[in-house]
Amino acid sequence: MLSPVTRVVFFASLLFVDAIAYGEIYKYKDEGGNWHFSDKPITAEQKLNSQKKHQGTQEPGNLPAVESERALSVTQQNNLAQQLEQKFNPNTPIERVTLAVVSIETPLGTGSGFFISDSGYLLTNKHVVRPAKSSHWKKSQKQLEAFDARLKKNQKWLDKEGPRLKKMASELKSYKQRIEQRSGSALKAAADSDYRVLLNRYENWKDNYDKVLNEYKIAKQKYDRESSKFRLRSSASNISRNFKVILKDDTVVHAELVSLSADLDLALLRVLGYKTPFLSEYRGRPSQGDTVYAIGSPLGRRDYVTSGIITRVQRDAIITDTQILPGNSGGPLVTEKGEVLGINTQKLSYREVGTEGFGISIPLAKAKKAFQSELER
Repeated sequence: MLSPVTRVVFFASLLFVDAIAYGEIYKYKDEGGNWHFSDKPITAEQKLNSQKKHQGTQEPGNLPAVESERALSVTQQNNLAQQLEQKFNPNTPIERVTLAVVSIETPLGTGSGFFISDSGYLLTNKHVVRPAKSSHWKKSQKQLEAFDARLKKNQKWLDKEGPRLKKMASELKSYKQRIEQRSGSALKAAADSDYRVLLNRYENWKDNYDKVLNEYKIAKQKYDRESSKFRLRSSASNISRNFKVILKDDTVVHAELVSLSADLDLALLRVLGYKTPFLSEYRGRPSQGDTVYAIGSPLGRRDYVTSGIITRVQRDAIITDTQILPGNSGGPLVTEKGEVLGINTQKLSYREVGTEGFGISIPLAKAKKAFQSELER
């Protein structure tokens, strides 16, 4: 019998972003009370001449108004740092950190990331934006392969049992005809009894066959559909350069891929046209026993914080017992003051000894070094 089909569900998003430049607009009022707009500020000499020309003809306190201001441009409207600060009014360093942490949607799933500059640069894991290379993708592929193997096994059973079932139906039909030709009542009654036993066996067999066949057809349709989606999204994940980014307040912006690290599980993205909140690097030396926090989007949820301690510091990694779950990848590991130690990248589990495992983070200094040329542009 077929077991219930485990569906493999994925989310695709290929979005684009436009970069817009904005300048300053100045306004001033002339002697007639009319406002004028210009891309250049009024000079002190112009202001003085205007005041002399109209001295004595105006009411006190009604001198020509001269004002220089930045227009309410899209730049101000797109000040995400200010927007989030005003909405959440963080009370602690960790709450303030969460303003700069985002959820990233890709063709094959979701991950986390965080801004490292006010100009929209953000870090995440390479396996978040290229999930077709990740362990999660390999796991999904294995699930589909196992599903396919089970379908083939059931197809083989159906191919074997179908002809046997037809043969039994034909034999029962012939047996029934022979029974009807018999004249002796005793022999006919015995044959009828045997026939009913065989018929009951056949009907049970056919019911089971029909049930397996029906479940097979449903499962095969689901497999074909999900397998097709998986192949298409796997292909898309290898070429996507634009990603959906969701902020703490559910605002959606779009990020473009800037660079992928050749050696580390790191990717650099950028959200254009916005002033963004960002996290600062921890300049001290992390030590065993230090309290740390992991922030991200675990298990399809967003804006979650877990805490723990540093269990070990290695040259290329920071090991922590902080709970790192699927979806936390790409999020920051921070100190109690909200300064970034590293980028959460994977979890080591030891099920055979009953432990929840350890999280591994790539030091932020290594990440910045990996993308130094891009960040200095």
